[in-house]
This record gives sequence, C-alpha cells and structure tokens, in this order.
Amino acid sequence: MEIRLAGHGRGTHRRYHRSHMLDVIRKPFVIPAVVCVAVIVVVLVLDFDPIVNGHPSDLVFYLGFLLISVLALAWAVWKRDSRGRLWLSVPGGVALILAAVGAWLIAPVAATDVALDATVSTPDVAVTSSASSITLEPQGSVSDVGLVFQPGARVDARAYAHILRPLAEEGHRVVIVKQPLGVAFFASGFAASWADQNPETEWAVGGHSLGGVVASLNVADDGDLDRLVLWASFPPSDISDTAGLDVVSVYGTNDGLSTPDDVRASATDLPEETAFVPVEGAVHSHFGDYGEQPGDGEPGTSRTEAQEDIVAATLAFLAG
Repeated sequence: MEIRLAGHGRGTHRRYHRSHMLDVIRKPFVIPAVVCVAVIVVVLVLDFDPIVNGHPSDLVFYLGFLLISVLALAWAVWKRDSRGRLWLSVPGGVALILAAVGAWLIAPVAATDVALDATVSTPDVAVTSSASSITLEPQGSVSDVGLVFQPGARVDARAYAHILRPLAEEGHRVVIVKQPLGVAFFASGFAASWADQNPETEWAVGGHSLGGVVASLNVADDGDLDRLVLWASFPPSDISDTAGLDVVSVYGTNDGLSTPDDVRASATDLPEETAFVPVEGAVHSHFGDYGEQPGDGEPGTSRTEAQEDIVAATLAFLAG
C-alpha cells in the first residue's frame, strides 16, 4: 500500500511540473526574455575581446542589457498572472525581441591578428590606448600634420592599426577613435576636441565608410579642420563651398558597398580640387583588417597590394 501511494505521488509530482512548465512557456513575456538573454550571452562570448577593448560604453551596454533581460525573465516566470500583466507582457515582449535584434546587429566586428600585432609599440612607433582612442606616436622626426581617423560602423578600432601604422612610421601622429557602440555619430565631437587639446599639430580628419561621413560633418562644422581623408566614403551633404578645405577620396574599384559610381557622384558635393584616387581591384574591407564583409564586391587584387596603394595616396595627401 505504501509503495503504491509513493508511485502515485511521483506521477502526480511529474504531472504537476509538466503542467507548471507549460504554464510558464505560455506566458507571453517568457520566450522573448529567454531569446534576449541568449542573444546577449552569445554576443559576449563571441565578441568579448573587441567589446572589452572598445569604448567603455560597449561593455556597460551589454552587461546592463543582460541584467535587464535576466530581471525581465524572472518577472515573467514568477509574477502571478493578471489582466494588467498580460497587456504589459505583449508590448514588453515585442520590445525585448526588437532590442535583441538591435544588440545582435551592432555587435562589433573584430580586428584580425595582423591588426592586433600592429597595436604593439616598437622603437619606431609608440602605441597607447585609452578609453576613447588609440594613438600611434612616431618616435623619430614628427610631422606637423596628424590624422584623426573614424572607423567604419561596428568595426573594432584596432582593425585600422595595421593600415594606418605606415603613416606614423613616416612621422604623422595618428589617432584612431573608439566609438561608443561602434557608431561614428556618437563620437562626432572627438576630432574638434582633440585638435583643441593638441594645437601643436595641424590635424586632418578622416574615416572609412560611415566614419568618413562623420569626418565630412566635422570639417563642415569646424573651420580649424581643413583637411579631409575619405576612405570608401562620401559626404552626406554638400560641403563644396567649405572655405580652405582640401580633400582626398580614396576608393576601391571593386567595392560593393561604397561603389565607385557613388563615390564619383559625390564630386558635386566636394571642392573642385578634390583628389579622387581609385585603387584598382580593391573592395570595401580592404580599407581595414577585419575580414570579409557581407555585401562587398569580389577583390581584383590582394589585400596587401590594395593597402599599399591606399597608404601611398594618404601619405601623398598629408605631405601636401
């Protein structure tokens, strides 16, 4: 009799737990919360290094988002059902799903090993990293012209250390901006602020892709920044009448994102003396070291050859 009762109790216990789990899954806020937690954990695991070495806001954002998601999941599981809770769960669940998608889409694109190797100081170039920038400082003769550089959207700032290091080796101070959440618009005031704090150098401002868009806005808004370096980019509006502005636009002929047609069409928005420099066979991702990029064109040259041409065009421009 005791054995039969014990078996009956175990069966009832199992049925209760299955029923309870089904009730939990049916709650409209649970699945979005689980998805959100999973997305943030995956992003932190896959992109921990670029997140930790990027702007401090990146780590704060993802850890904060993870905490909010966990609290939301706990609320969804243990909060007693009510009519008001149901109405709150539906829009809340939609908001969590949209937030998870956004967090996945803005996850940083990591720099490759060749770029990371270029962040190590040598007798020729001292490399220092702060919360907001990476500085490549020449250790020999220093030019009176430096470059503040804005990375492309979501790209690890360190991905540009290798391609920009030859500029520092030739005597130009180079500052690579660490953008909050990898968005250049969130660091749009960096170039002007840096130039004000370091007046001993004449600062050009430049950028790759979206970084070039923001660099264009910088020179339009600040008369002290009168040199613009565009890499696979073009201005968002007409800056052709900006007084004293010198511009070089370097682009890849096989770029599938900032296409050659788009770049050349920007001539009407730039000063007449703008130098357009095509790099034969180069694609969008050749302007940094972060691997291949979805939607890009097919390379018609090697990354090494493309970057040599990009560097040569930029050095010629900085030399006047």
